[in-house]
Amino acid sequence: MTKWTEIDWLNVLINVGIILAVAIVVRFIARWLIRRATLRSSKRRYEYLGPATGNMFGQQAGSKGAKPTKRDPRVVAVLEASGASPEERARTRADTISHSLYLLVDWILGIIVLLYVLSEIGVSLTPLLTSAGLSGIIIGFGAQSLIKDLLAGIFLVVEGQYSIGDTIDTGGVRGVVQEIGARVTRLQSPDGEVWYVRHGDISTLGNQSQGWLTTDVAITVEAGRDPDQVVAALRRVADELEDDAQWHDEMLRPPVVLGLTSFDTKQMVFTVRVTCPKQSGVERELRARAVAALANV
Repeated sequence: MTKWTEIDWLNVLINVGIILAVAIVVRFIARWLIRRATLRSSKRRYEYLGPATGNMFGQQAGSKGAKPTKRDPRVVAVLEASGASPEERARTRADTISHSLYLLVDWILGIIVLLYVLSEIGVSLTPLLTSAGLSGIIIGFGAQSLIKDLLAGIFLVVEGQYSIGDTIDTGGVRGVVQEIGARVTRLQSPDGEVWYVRHGDISTLGNQSQGWLTTDVAITVEAGRDPDQVVAALRRVADELEDDAQWHDEMLRPPVVLGLTSFDTKQMVFTVRVTCPKQSGVERELRARAVAALANV
């Protein structure tokens, strides 16, 4: 190791300044490229099919390479209002991936700058790197679960399985994603409880914030009622819900009355299908209106 008195500190400061300036420029360029690449990749990913026969961009399902036409204005408006539009999903995914890659770039640049600075002041890096390599091997054998969580977290983010703000179900825990860390994801359940889920433990995952939800609302009435009258009443309820400005913008398309779907000696079950961009109060409102309408039939 070089003695401190033998070091040309002015030259060291100049070199360190150059290293820091280069690192800042590289960091800026890397962040710009990461943001650009992730946003472009996310836009391509979220051109998913819509709830009808065509997708949100007017392309028919299964028509590979077909040119997009005019979008369905209602679908676009409802999805944008709910935050589930392809553009919004693309921005959310790009923000999540970019944040993780920003941290990775900062760590790499920080280590490189530190090694250069140590080299400039005369510190021999060979023993340091050798000991670090041996320590890495020892730690690697004892931290396999940590590495598993890190790698699983990278794939979860890159594949866009969920982003911050999504409502997900990991099989044992369901809640809104508050933070995606390097090793764990923080969720808040509907009752307010905060959960920390290790990435390596997630084997099955459901995301309620991607795409839309199609729900079959079961309406039960006593046996012996006239099915035609019940269906007619439910269709009036569906039409009224569709024409209500408050609920019109909560649905991707009008409710569909499927009719009598099951029955026994005591009751009959009629089903109405609603399609929404996310979990909402449409199902509850539909049930309340159906009960009121059927009471007068």
